[in-house]
Amino acid sequence: MIDHRFTPAESVAFPGEAPTAESLEHRVHRLEDAVASLQDTRGLEERITARVAERMGRVPPGGSAETPRGGGRQPQPDTMDPGQTWPPPAATPVGVARPPWLLFDVYHELRAMVRMFFDRRYQVTWPGRLIPLAALVVMVLSWFILGGIWVIGPLLDKAVDVLLAFVGYKALSREAARYRATVAAGQ
Repeated sequence: MIDHRFTPAESVAFPGEAPTAESLEHRVHRLEDAVASLQDTRGLEERITARVAERMGRVPPGGSAETPRGGGRQPQPDTMDPGQTWPPPAATPVGVARPPWLLFDVYHELRAMVRMFFDRRYQVTWPGRLIPLAALVVMVLSWFILGGIWVIGPLLDKAVDVLLAFVGYKALSREAARYRATVAAGQ
């Protein structure tokens, strides 16, 4: 910090007086020291980072919440030797990317699923072909078999349909993710 206190050793130039060379030299020296301390902001940055991490409840790297590394109290950055290194603060994301809206996400997923079946460069794996087809066949069969049961038949049929649709979608979703990764690696 800059010290603005008046010391008796320095002379002050009043209006109309010329400042002495000694007072100017002393003031320039103090100003140079203040600028040098402002340029070395590592200690200040480390203290701010430690305070923010403490308020957020984060644990410093390599330590635990109860005991600092080494079992004892860690030295503060301003009391450390100049050659001593301070552990770097944990990387915290500045802005977390928001996921796309659900409808846009479903649209992109369905578009990738359709493209993977018609892309000549990509070979769809057997689970990607067989599981959705088998789920569709079992849905139709459950409509004939379970739909005729009185009272609980339609409810049971819809429950089986939802489960099979989920399994088929997951199989296609995994295959679509594999397709996107393959296409991205090929470009």
